[in-house]
Amino acid sequence: MSVVVGAGAFASSGPSTPARAKPANPPSRGRSPKVTVPADAQAGFKQAEARLSARGFTTRPETKLDTDCAAKSYGRVHDFFVANPCKWLARAYLQIGDSEVLVAISWVGMPTEEMAAAYKRLVDTPGAGNVTELSREKKLYRKIDYAGSAHSSGIDGTAVWNVQVKPVFPRPNTLVATILTDSRQ
Repeated sequence: MSVVVGAGAFASSGPSTPARAKPANPPSRGRSPKVTVPADAQAGFKQAEARLSARGFTTRPETKLDTDCAAKSYGRVHDFFVANPCKWLARAYLQIGDSEVLVAISWVGMPTEEMAAAYKRLVDTPGAGNVTELSREKKLYRKIDYAGSAHSSGIDGTAVWNVQVKPVFPRPNTLVATILTDSRQ
């Protein structure tokens, strides 16, 4: 199953696999391009929010989809995407509580499983950069640096997910670990 997203709304478009995910329609002037992503990415965002809410955390989610990973990344990860363009990019962030902790989640669809594995190895390398965290596009969080934050990632065929947890204010490591576990895709 795929999820077609345009202008931030999710709608099902029928069966598909991550390896076959592709843009649904060419972008039209003045409107966001439609991006087809596997339902796993949408479900992962929702599951993380549900698990955190079940623990009593107040969450405020935001999601965004794109097809240009190079424009939405930094460091060696950016260089990787310049040489190896992704098929799609799904990013989300969850603001937990009153801006106490930020959770950055990304899913990247690559053309092949080999390229997905190469991207995962790179994104798991400390100091290699990452997909730009969606929260950093917000004025309030623009200067929040995720370097050295709690991190987890995984791979599902040609799709790679990445989760980072960044306390805005000092928080116990056990709390950060719990949030990271609950945010895994």
